[in-house]
Amino acid sequence: MFTSALPVVALMAATQTEVDAFHAVPSARRSTQLYSTVEKPKKKKKREKPNYIKNQREKIAKGKSFYRGAGVFRDVKADVEQDMRDQFDSSLMNEMKDDPNYQLEKDGVMFYLAKDHGFCWGVERSINLAYSAVESFPDQDIHITNELIHNPMVNERLHNKNVNFIEKYEEDGTKDFSKIKEGDVVMLPAFGATLDEMKELDSKGVKIVDTTCPWVAKVWATVHTHQVRGLTSGK
Repeated sequence: MFTSALPVVALMAATQTEVDAFHAVPSARRSTQLYSTVEKPKKKKKREKPNYIKNQREKIAKGKSFYRGAGVFRDVKADVEQDMRDQFDSSLMNEMKDDPNYQLEKDGVMFYLAKDHGFCWGVERSINLAYSAVESFPDQDIHITNELIHNPMVNERLHNKNVNFIEKYEEDGTKDFSKIKEGDVVMLPAFGATLDEMKELDSKGVKIVDTTCPWVAKVWATVHTHQVRGLTSGK
């Protein structure tokens, strides 16, 4: 009987010793797995994102000198909206819109107005951003990589605001960015810009104002999806 009890007493003594040692250690250093021999799982390394077109665009767009969205030009919002009303509002069209049938008779001539008319939301947004950039950076050289939209009147208005339209070479379709210097302002038109253009502008240390229509941006996103899936996108 005595021999069978000795191992139990020895085990209890050893256990009490370990418990005393545990309490002697500051609480911040204690391990909750006092008797466990199982190693903690190692943290997995974050998988690097593939260098897809979309990811490269987003990296540039997160820069401090990249401007997009009407909210970045709040200080000039009221003046720009008034400028746009002065340019695009028409008393004749307003009279026609007041008529339930969108029509108006003047000197024996009947005028009809389509119920869906004017700029789409994306184009109006692009014009607002472009005009806002001109008002926000009055002392800096401002460039645009292409026509803002397919509207001669709007593009002429930008010319009159001293915006430099970057020359495009007919031979290969590339553009002459040689006149752009560090600190200048460069606007991307409603149609967007290629990744190569964005990279070159980013390397020049310019302020980029992105007026790309969100619906056009969805097309760029679709191209990215095709790339991820190993597909091709037609022009």
